[in-house]
Amino acid sequence: MTDPHPPKRNRRGVLALAAGAAFIVGLPQIWSRLKPAPRAQPHPTLPGFLVLDAGPISGGFDPFAGLIDPNADRILARQPQDVCTALFQTPLRPGAVPVAFFTDINCPYCREMENWLAGLSPDQVAVTWHDLPLLGPSSLAGARAIGAAKRQGAEAALRARLHRTRFQPDAAYLTALADGLGLDAPQMLADLTAPTVETRIAESLGLADAFGIAGTPALVVGRTLAVGNRTQQAFDSLVSDAWADRANWPCPG
Repeated sequence: MTDPHPPKRNRRGVLALAAGAAFIVGLPQIWSRLKPAPRAQPHPTLPGFLVLDAGPISGGFDPFAGLIDPNADRILARQPQDVCTALFQTPLRPGAVPVAFFTDINCPYCREMENWLAGLSPDQVAVTWHDLPLLGPSSLAGARAIGAAKRQGAEAALRARLHRTRFQPDAAYLTALADGLGLDAPQMLADLTAPTVETRIAESLGLADAFGIAGTPALVVGRTLAVGNRTQQAFDSLVSDAWADRANWPCPG
């Protein structure tokens, strides 16, 4: 007589194997939730600041490489007289955390982060945007354009527009861009080399030198430097940690 029980045991075995496989597949996610958060180390050259291990940064890709003389237009880094004043320029509301964000228009990781950084409440964070043109001549031209738009109160609007189009460093494109945003196009073109625009970029480059930022994106949250791509969840953790550590901020609000 055939025993009817083995098939039942086989089904149990299959289910056990499936459950085991699902557990193994889920191990990375479980570990990512349970593993200890990375610990920041003292910054090697800036007392009071901390630094985390770097995440992914954008490489040296420039879509206009070879079309523009790389030596034709350069801005030299300028060491700021006061790191804190240059780093955090946005007014800080009570209960908010100061944040500096270093970005480049040709950095895809930066665009990902800008999409949610731009929507954060000023009651939570005070974000100062630093254009850090490390990816070639078009990055510098883009940083100039954003600085010029800032003089007309349209920095955020221009950044949002550049998320939807490829930047082109020529007068016709910039004129069309300014017209589309309702700006004074001739004034914007004239402001591309305004002293305040050049100083803004030079000081961002100087801050990058001081902090040892070799690529974008990069954040300074409270007193912690985090170079490389970060998720919004990771950023929220940095903000929470910074607020808990506010008594140690080297740049008091």
